[in-house]
Amino acid sequence: MTLLTQTQIDKIQVLAGYSAYPILVVQQLAGPYVQVAVDRVDAIILELADIDTQLRDLRPDSLAIEVQGMKLNFNQQRAILKQDGSQLLKELAQLMAISIVYNKYASSSACQSPHYW
Repeated sequence: MTLLTQTQIDKIQVLAGYSAYPILVVQQLAGPYVQVAVDRVDAIILELADIDTQLRDLRPDSLAIEVQGMKLNFNQQRAILKQDGSQLLKELAQLMAISIVYNKYASSSACQSPHYW
């Protein structure tokens, strides 16, 4: 069994939307976890960082690119990257047995305000 590093814990808290209230998941993330889960967490964090870079570099005025014989425009590229990011974030949350407070990869129509009544 392996414990997460503080850097890993901090990144998970930010990615899952707990940066304002990290105390809510500190105990859960304190572990211990099997090494395979920790390795997958590292891989997901790196993949999400790569997706963030690609989203940041994506420009609406860029030309369509070709992926596996299909031409994708800006909106399609953005939607695919956000979908991939959302799936990875959900996998991360499932591995760590936490919920996602805020999913920055979700489309605006998928984000809903919580109802408290």
